[in-house]
Amino acid sequence: MVTRGSGGTPGYMSPEQFGGGTLNRRTDVWSWALCVLEMFCGERTWKTGREASEALGTFRAEPDALARSVRMPDAVADLLQRCFTENLDARPRTLSEAAAVLREAYAQAAGRPYARPEPRAGVETADSLNNRAASLLDLDRETEAEELWTNALALSPQHLESTVNRLCLDWSRAALRDDEIRARIDEATTGQRGSPRAAHLRGRVLLALGDFDGAAASLGEAARLATPAADLLGDLAVAECARARDSREPSTWTQVGARRRTRALSTKMRVRLPRSAPSWASRRARGAS
Repeated sequence: MVTRGSGGTPGYMSPEQFGGGTLNRRTDVWSWALCVLEMFCGERTWKTGREASEALGTFRAEPDALARSVRMPDAVADLLQRCFTENLDARPRTLSEAAAVLREAYAQAAGRPYARPEPRAGVETADSLNNRAASLLDLDRETEAEELWTNALALSPQHLESTVNRLCLDWSRAALRDDEIRARIDEATTGQRGSPRAAHLRGRVLLALGDFDGAAASLGEAARLATPAADLLGDLAVAECARARDSREPSTWTQVGARRRTRALSTKMRVRLPRSAPSWASRRARGAS
């Protein structure tokens, strides 16, 4: 995986993140090593992740200077020093490689092997593929996301979240008309009558289509079928307020506002979602991991 960016928490960011450079798995190694250093220190003694090497050197020189610190084995300190090398190629290639060093250090310090077995890679499911696709879309890697949704639907043709996300992706590309996406979302949810999740996702699509009556009805059904979460209540508030605004009835608007206080909405709010990937990607459906 290779991407570019500068987002993150400054206290755990690598130099390449600060500089907006190329990021890969070894960028995570730097951030992970900072978490390990913080555990041994008992606190974070640095302001930004770029100070990692200096913070490690200070801790090694004065390991007892901090009130809540724990002595660090030399093997662990040497591993962290490798992780804090600015040359990405000099860092451990993966976190599995770093974990092997930690297991060996544990065995030497404790006099017995680390009890927990090394985890095996999980089997791909439609849920995991859908969630990975949603994350790839955050990185503007639309083609890869589309491939994962295709794979998810090959594994589970009725997988609801993958179906909705793929439909919305096609719609955002103008590959589907409004009536087509409506027909397909109805088809996808028909076999899941009584499912609050299906009703919620259908309501979201109808909201994007500007069918505020249909959206409010579907979202209201979802809220009746199960204890509604905050995101469902928020979607329902948007649909009801949009419907009230379209009706031009101030009394209805007041009633809606009295019933739904989960979101501060203005009568000037633009609720029709623009037809672009970010408009639906920011609200895309994620399944359980």
